[in-house]
Amino acid sequence: LTFCHSIIRLNSLHNDYERQQDDLQQLEADIQESQSEGFLKYQKLKKKEAVIDADSTMNNQKDFLMLFTKKDKKYSQQKFIQNFEQNKQHEQSAINRAQVNIVNLLEKISQNINRSSFNLPSGDQLENMKENLNYKEGELKNSESTVTNISAENQKLQEDLQKVELLESKTHREISILKEKIAKMADELMTYRDMRGLKDKSECRKQKLLQDKAVLKMRTNQLRQLVEELKAVFNQQTAELADNETYTQVMNVFTHSAYRLGSDLPLGRPYWFVTFAQSGDFDR
Repeated sequence: LTFCHSIIRLNSLHNDYERQQDDLQQLEADIQESQSEGFLKYQKLKKKEAVIDADSTMNNQKDFLMLFTKKDKKYSQQKFIQNFEQNKQHEQSAINRAQVNIVNLLEKISQNINRSSFNLPSGDQLENMKENLNYKEGELKNSESTVTNISAENQKLQEDLQKVELLESKTHREISILKEKIAKMADELMTYRDMRGLKDKSECRKQKLLQDKAVLKMRTNQLRQLVEELKAVFNQQTAELADNETYTQVMNVFTHSAYRLGSDLPLGRPYWFVTFAQSGDFDR
């Protein structure tokens, strides 16, 4: 608000300054115009008077030359004497007309000067106007300085506002994250608040696991018993094969063939089963 008032005041002072400057320039122009107009009219009168004097002088010189250029000087002198009064009257009337014109022009110049003097301020008024103008100029400079300071302060406030907006945005994000964490913790609290239900669930799961353990243990015993039975059968059949002469001959042929081919693989399935069974890994 202060910035707006300063701008309005600055504009008002600027307008007053321009108006005073225009009035001063117009006043000086009127003074110069009145002075120059009177001076120009005076110069015109002087020129016109000089032209009239020059014309009269030239006419006299021409008449004088005409008097002495004639062949009959006596006749010319007589003619000059006869026309002297007429020429004198003519020249006198011309001089009178010039004087009347000069007086009229001087009266007009005086009237113009008097007319312009009514509109011209006095010396004191002109000094007061100049002082007022200087005061307005000082006020204008002070207002401009004030506007500059206010603009700098406004710029600083704008930067602070941007920082506050960034901080506010960051705070909103943190608040959103905290709200999510609070909601999650509330759900967890709701879950842990029902301790009886959790205990019942845990107990049901424990009973189920115990049942599964009992079933697996029973199946393990059954499989161990089956393995023992199969091992006994296997040992019996292995013993019977060892006593069989045909099996012994077949194994010797396989052994000799494997040695000749350079193979390190076990020779025959029965031999492999016998070795595996004797190692004890079959129980596991």
